[in-house]
Amino acid sequence: MGGKGTDRHGEGAGPAGRRWRVLLLALFLLALALRVISILEAAHFPYHRHLVLDAATYHRIAVRGDPREPFWQPPLYPWFLRAVYRLAGGPAPAAARGVQAALGALSAVLAALLAARFVSRRWALLAGLLVALWGPLVYFDGEILPASLAAFLLLALTLLVSAPGRWGRLPAAIPPLVSGLLLGIGGVLLPSLALAGGLLLLWGWRTRGWRWALVFAAAAWLPILPVAARNARFDEGRVLVSWNGGVNFYIGNHRDYPETIGIRPGIRWGHLVEQPRCRGGARTRAEEDAWFWRAGLGEIAAAPGRWLAHLAEKVGETWNRREIGRNREIYDAREESVVLRVLLQPWGLPFLLLAALVPASVSAAIRRRAIPWPVLLAALGVLAVSLVFFPTARYRAPALPLLIVLAVAGLPHLRVRDAVAGAVGLALAFAPVGIPRIPRSETFYEIAVDLDQDGKPGEALRFFEQAEALDPRNPDILLSHGLALVKTGREEEGRRLLERAAALDPRADLAWQALGVYWRRHGDVAKARECLERAVAADPCNRRAHALLADLYLDLGRPDDARRELAEARRVHPRPDRTVLRVSRRYEALLRRLHGDRRPATGRAGTDSE
Repeated sequence: MGGKGTDRHGEGAGPAGRRWRVLLLALFLLALALRVISILEAAHFPYHRHLVLDAATYHRIAVRGDPREPFWQPPLYPWFLRAVYRLAGGPAPAAARGVQAALGALSAVLAALLAARFVSRRWALLAGLLVALWGPLVYFDGEILPASLAAFLLLALTLLVSAPGRWGRLPAAIPPLVSGLLLGIGGVLLPSLALAGGLLLLWGWRTRGWRWALVFAAAAWLPILPVAARNARFDEGRVLVSWNGGVNFYIGNHRDYPETIGIRPGIRWGHLVEQPRCRGGARTRAEEDAWFWRAGLGEIAAAPGRWLAHLAEKVGETWNRREIGRNREIYDAREESVVLRVLLQPWGLPFLLLAALVPASVSAAIRRRAIPWPVLLAALGVLAVSLVFFPTARYRAPALPLLIVLAVAGLPHLRVRDAVAGAVGLALAFAPVGIPRIPRSETFYEIAVDLDQDGKPGEALRFFEQAEALDPRNPDILLSHGLALVKTGREEEGRRLLERAAALDPRADLAWQALGVYWRRHGDVAKARECLERAVAADPCNRRAHALLADLYLDLGRPDDARRELAEARRVHPRPDRTVLRVSRRYEALLRRLHGDRRPATGRAGTDSE
């Protein structure tokens, strides 16, 4: 391995000395100041005052407690938030952002320490300085998302693995034990870090021996197994950490990629996540996850040539100059912070620097036979996640500090012949990106949706209005806006928006369902039946539309039709559901009255758990 486990500052010793420590402290303070300023600048903007999508989900779990089912998303980040909130005396996303700012500043120091194993301290300090100034890293340190924590953990893991095989007088098993535990903790944060961990395991086996690899692998399982055991208590089947991997694999490898990546929470997303239960008969979360994995593999097997073409697209998108947003369009943050306005440029900086320097530096390392293997393998493992699933800046962020270390490690040794590799990397960064940008209307819409879900439909209306003004023909916005209006007592306005949503997208089953409920409440049974029938036609997997239609058929004295709809509701959704259960009990009560049976209801729909 390049550097032979020592730094290159001239004495071959580990990072030490007063001047070095002072420089590292200055580096930490600079990185911390930039992150804190960026967070404070953005604090009064709506996106930071109101959490959306994954950030809102993590926050809710941290505040309300773990779900009584297998984890949908990896649990470590909500646990991290919960710990910060308890220390802060209550739910305080600002406090979590502050802790992440400190971890991001420590990442700059760790990057310098890692680089010092391969180059002089002067060059190593440059690596740390680049991490401190790297716009996307500054951005994610202010997001309520696990990317910041993942970058820190992966840097720490790579630093430990690249250290000398023995740590002073400690037993030989201690280095792989500590490193493996850190990998396992990272796996509970982001299971996709296992790809990087697997590559480090293979490298350790080759260079440190099978005993090192065995201890490393065994230790990595220690944090994961309790999570798997906890998941098993709530559901049958195997869910090691979380069950969201399958759906991400499916949308990232679908024949319609990259259009499937653009599916956001709303009508199409609702139809998508119903498929394992409706089409596959999945009864558990593990079965739902497995269905999506099988369906994704089926997409690949059905058209391998098309999948390879999409894979080539994903390579270009993973190594692209553009930061691809997921929760929102990242470049919108430039309007909220002067720091990010300088450090995050939509035309390609800062990633264009890495796009050219990393391939050139790796070329130099190959030529010199001094490849920093742990850094390279960990970075490749993170980047490979975007190829297995789909590219997004969040998935790439944990690799950025490692890529910076790779780039700087080769700088002192670059030669003209390495420019070819740099030119190829730079050209790849300009590849077209098929993944659509996230419009500003989407951000306002998601803020409104999460406020509505938190029981604040009145407060949500302002953001729905802003979203609708920017995108007046978006059926998802019209649907959710209409539902919020109905909740606040403005039923007529809500009905008109629901009708517009249904007209724009006849597949908007929830709009038809809400209209059916509206007309039934207002006594127009014919219109109610028409709307509910259109709801089940728009989405045959909508169990609640089936149940509501069955309820209406009971009103109309059509128990056979009600039985048929209830049977269909149970078929498309084998798991328990409140609405299905309520209508089932009403149906069974009707049967008992008709047949003079005084036995208690059987509750065929199951327990009331959703």
